[in-house]
Amino acid sequence: MEILNILNKSIKTFGIGNIISIITFLIGLFISYYFYFKSFYRLVYSTNTICKSCKKISDWSNPENMFSTRILIYNNGRKTISTEQINKLEIISSGKIDNIIIVKNVEGLSTNIDKKTAKLNFENLDSTDFIVLEVAHNGNINLKGRVVETGKLLHTEPRNWIILNGFFVIFITLMLFYNMYTILGIENPDTWLFTLNFVVLYGIFMVIRFIHKLLFIPDSLSNRYLETKDKWSLEFNK
Repeated sequence: MEILNILNKSIKTFGIGNIISIITFLIGLFISYYFYFKSFYRLVYSTNTICKSCKKISDWSNPENMFSTRILIYNNGRKTISTEQINKLEIISSGKIDNIIIVKNVEGLSTNIDKKTAKLNFENLDSTDFIVLEVAHNGNINLKGRVVETGKLLHTEPRNWIILNGFFVIFITLMLFYNMYTILGIENPDTWLFTLNFVVLYGIFMVIRFIHKLLFIPDSLSNRYLETKDKWSLEFNK
């Protein structure tokens, strides 16, 4: 009921017209910022690692074991990225890089392995296009790179985002049903306030999805190329 009381007081204080204007302004601000932010050259990436020879948890910390790491590099800006916009793009391992398989190719993509380092080059990577590499290596690996305008690459972890997203979905759902239960218990329920409360909760959810689209790789790509077929992480889906 606290949300309803706050909304009710806000409407009485500012008036419904001003409230609508404020909401419209905030929506417009988000949209403007989205298109402005997306106008930069932007590269983000996610990774996932499997170990076919690992039989127990301690095997994952053994630097002598051979690991396979999928790296998904995604252009989530609105402009095509070419060689001129990449100052550096390389995979660095604490052990040795044995081999790189190109799972998803783009124009002019090439890899040059030199023991612990593999340099990546490509001619063009269009907006919403992506690269998927599978690296066989020892130890831990990282993708290092710099892009003009935005600097370092953004490393995103889809699993962490799913947990956070799930938390907010559960919270919003519980709040919605709580308010429904509370309002239905009132003799003269205010339908308008309930509707406005629902709009606010839905708006919070849409803001979360907006942030996801702005900063992260689409879930469909992460699930397709980075997820494993089993909980033991022995084989990738695709």
